[in-house]
Amino acid sequence: VENISRNDIGEMIIGMIVDYDIGGETGSNNALFDTEDDITYQWSKRNLVRNGYNVGYAGVGFLESPGIHTDGVDNDDDGMVDESREDGIDNDGDWRTWTDVDLNGVYNNEDLNNNFILDDGEDANGNGVLDIEPINDDTGSDGLGPESEDYPGPDSDGTEANGVPDPGEPNFEFTDNDEIDQIGLTNMVIRTPSDFDNDLDDDKLFWNDYIQPVPESEFIIPTETADIIYAYSSGMVDIAKEATQRFSIAFFCGNDFDDMLRNKRTMQNIYDSDYNFAKPPRSPFLTAVPGDGKVTLVWDESAESSRDPIYGFDFEMYKIYKSTDPEFNDIKTITDAFGNPLLWEALAQFDLDNGLNGAHPVPIGDFGISYDMGTDSGLEYSFVDEDVDNGRTYYYAVVSVDAGYDTDFYSLGISEFESLSPISPTESSKIIEVDAFERPVTVDHNAAVVVPQPAASGYEPAQLENDEITRISGLATGSIDIEFLIPDSLNAKGYEYEFTFTDDGSYKELDSLYLDYGATTGFTLTNITTGEVMAQNTGTGAGLFTTPVLNARIYDGMKFKITNPETPEVAETEWLFNADRASKPRLNIVPDAPDVNPPTNYKVPRDYEIRVSEMGADTSKWITAAGRIPTNYQIWDVTDPNNTFQLPFALAEPGVKPFPQDTVVGMLTPGDVINVKIGGVTTPFGTVYSKSTWRFTASLSSNSAGIVAEVTEVTNT
Repeated sequence: VENISRNDIGEMIIGMIVDYDIGGETGSNNALFDTEDDITYQWSKRNLVRNGYNVGYAGVGFLESPGIHTDGVDNDDDGMVDESREDGIDNDGDWRTWTDVDLNGVYNNEDLNNNFILDDGEDANGNGVLDIEPINDDTGSDGLGPESEDYPGPDSDGTEANGVPDPGEPNFEFTDNDEIDQIGLTNMVIRTPSDFDNDLDDDKLFWNDYIQPVPESEFIIPTETADIIYAYSSGMVDIAKEATQRFSIAFFCGNDFDDMLRNKRTMQNIYDSDYNFAKPPRSPFLTAVPGDGKVTLVWDESAESSRDPIYGFDFEMYKIYKSTDPEFNDIKTITDAFGNPLLWEALAQFDLDNGLNGAHPVPIGDFGISYDMGTDSGLEYSFVDEDVDNGRTYYYAVVSVDAGYDTDFYSLGISEFESLSPISPTESSKIIEVDAFERPVTVDHNAAVVVPQPAASGYEPAQLENDEITRISGLATGSIDIEFLIPDSLNAKGYEYEFTFTDDGSYKELDSLYLDYGATTGFTLTNITTGEVMAQNTGTGAGLFTTPVLNARIYDGMKFKITNPETPEVAETEWLFNADRASKPRLNIVPDAPDVNPPTNYKVPRDYEIRVSEMGADTSKWITAAGRIPTNYQIWDVTDPNNTFQLPFALAEPGVKPFPQDTVVGMLTPGDVINVKIGGVTTPFGTVYSKSTWRFTASLSSNSAGIVAEVTEVTNT
């Protein structure tokens, strides 16, 4: 609504008259409203059936209502007061800057000609993959980023990827409908047609009685309704001379109230996203390498940062398709309930390990078929197909698939939104066009045309020197595997690479003498022949093994993969939280000894040996009134085989001694509890080792005669 008069208008109301005849009926209708979603709706009080279907609900409501940004009131109850699309502020904080994937502080887009293909001269980092860092909302004032098919190039005003929101970018100012302090639905009045016929010509009556803003409790909703017409409205707002007030309405329906409400909320998200509809994730960038009797496929992780405008970050899996037909018709073998080919049979698929597996709960349309969501296999970024014939042309595609949506997904945390319409999964396209002679004309960046063939005479495949990776130093227990995937990208013979883990040194707090390391916090991959740092991650320990930097990237034609060691196989394992000793009895501690055991809960990875020999091999370092207890065993730290050392420990004997040998104090017998001690502190009472790492509880083995004990419980404080 634009004010083209010569005066400011101080009072304006947007209103509409609605006359739904539900199911073609003029009677037995009822109507109501919902101010949370700013809707009004109507339904039949009778169970009507038309053309074999139950008659449902129909509604109309605001997708955007007029707003007031000068009254100091949170009119739309969104936690913001007087938000505006014209104040130069990202009021709701939903604008997102670009993602610095390689952590170098500079936005990188290698696709210089915007064809989504890695062309000569574009591989700036030499990893064999076309790198386009996610631009997110930092697209520049034209609203288009490198991921758009019609991308014109960087904005001339320098607003693209500058790290701050600019007008014209998504989720900021006039492109963000959340930045309006909307007043919403402010009145609804239900009348019979005869009432409306008499009142419509009376402007004063209509203004005063039908559309004036009133509290929700004063909306006029008769208890008995039949053939009804209603008016709904939003006000009061002002509109200055030559100014505008925007509003948008939606018509929607559903099988019942909940279905109607889901449809409206879906429409609301479409509107709030500037009419961007649900869509599949971006296509990954595929590299295909032909070999002798095999084809190697490598793709990147760019699809995983896709954000659906309606369903949020909903990426779920990759599917690999292989065909001898450029249109993939020979693998379109999965039929619907009517026998019609509908889906393609995948060569392989890799899905997130998130609980969404098996048949998708929402079928595809009315075809009686559901999408296969995989087996929670985890994501992979390469695949070797060895079921090929040399000299034959094969067509491959790696598509990205989203999670779809269903109300049951809430527990999985898949969508950031709620109460959306259920939808089956969608997958990205795969386009290969050939001419009349079967020559490729158009090949999408997630597709490839490959002819496997033997290598040239004298070709030597890449391999590690002596087929092994050499540990230079350190105690890391993880393993590193290397795959040679893109031979053309490999360096000359004799290049050396170094992979270094970094840690935070936090274990020094426990024992600066022995624990000169901490939790793993990052890694660095370096080509030491050239001195180039190829990959680096300085994030948290959790991020180290979840980041796709290594798993999804190719460095000099190689893929490096870190594998964490499995949990040690012990009879029983438990992590204990080391609570404040001050709140617990100090068992076997000299009463006046200082508390040198502050609260800690470190999970210290060490390897220990219990070496059993003769009585007097060691003494328990637990200070008791009776002094130190001689034992027939020792505790050794063997984490570093080249630097083993003996450790102090504390022994707690059981109160009940079922075997005769248990009467010998200090002999390793069932029920003994051994606490390995570190962090020695010198006090007037002697050296106190009050910090524990592992605790061992001894018990009988199945074939024991009662003399030899085995460790069956291993815990850590």
